[in-house]
Amino acid sequence: MALIFTFCHIYCAAERHNRYISSASRSTILQIGSPGYRRKTLDRQDARIRAILRETRRIAVVGASVNPQRPVWQVMMVLAEHGYDVIPVGPKVAGKVIDGMPGYASLAEIPGKVDMVDVFRNPQVVPEIARQAIAIGAKTLWLQPGTVNLQAVKEARDAGLQVITELCPKIEIYRSGLSAELKGRGSHQ
Repeated sequence: MALIFTFCHIYCAAERHNRYISSASRSTILQIGSPGYRRKTLDRQDARIRAILRETRRIAVVGASVNPQRPVWQVMMVLAEHGYDVIPVGPKVAGKVIDGMPGYASLAEIPGKVDMVDVFRNPQVVPEIARQAIAIGAKTLWLQPGTVNLQAVKEARDAGLQVITELCPKIEIYRSGLSAELKGRGSHQ
């Protein structure tokens, strides 16, 4: 278990480093292990992330805040600006409207279908959020950096959800070159 845990930390650290490097320059950097395998793995992950960002329309942001200084608020604004129907979720936003987006206390209260659940919460509560995401029929569980819980990841994957960890959709929109394309599709609210 310690070996797997250590490898996961090395891999996640490499991912955090690589997400800020353009896809073109990424292939020229030597990686730990087989460079060809590493490049193909990153290319597959990039393609998967681009597909998720293109196919997703409604995003529930769990751990939302009304404070514009919080990263979660900034991510919500960028997602909305890129045409997503953003749904703030959390006890502090329940019943409030944040920049035209009505807030809900829990995922179960959201009317209609939700494609993605983006999580900004403490890792200890993420398994329950994953179960709620499964219950509402979400397609993707996106765990922000610092929110990963391996039990939640396993439960979500076993239920058929796509799971993205240790990345931010706001950063991935820009890094993947999808910003103009997503802004061009208009709002889905």
